Amino acid sequence: MQDIMPPLGASAQLVQSYGADGFRIGNQCYETHVLVLPEATVTWSGEWSLDAFAVILNATPLPEVLLIGTGPKHIMIPPAFRTALKAREIGFDTMDTGAACRTFNVLLGESRRVAAAFLLPV
Repeated sequence: MQDIMPPLGASAQLVQSYGADGFRIGNQCYETHVLVLPEATVTWSGEWSLDAFAVILNATPLPEVLLIGTGPKHIMIPPAFRTALKAREIGFDTMDTGAACRTFNVLLGESRRVAAAFLLPV
């Protein structure tokens, strides 16, 4: 059998599991909402503000796409936050958290400049 997963660095933040009790990302467990970059994961309050997303908005280089996992079902994010992302030329997509986790792993495997915000799927 041939391995089709591209090689990822030791610090790659691959989402290994998710559920109501939290996330396992890059061999670390998080019991809260998280913001994820290709090589770092930080806890997140779940607040839709520029300050809360500073780690992503100050990343170098900026992500080309921000995946937003909105919990157990898809919901729209606040209009002001969408406008702020567009002003910074960061593409984004909202979906339920499970779909966002899976999509993040695919884009990470493709070496894309991706970031994610995952709300707990409860």
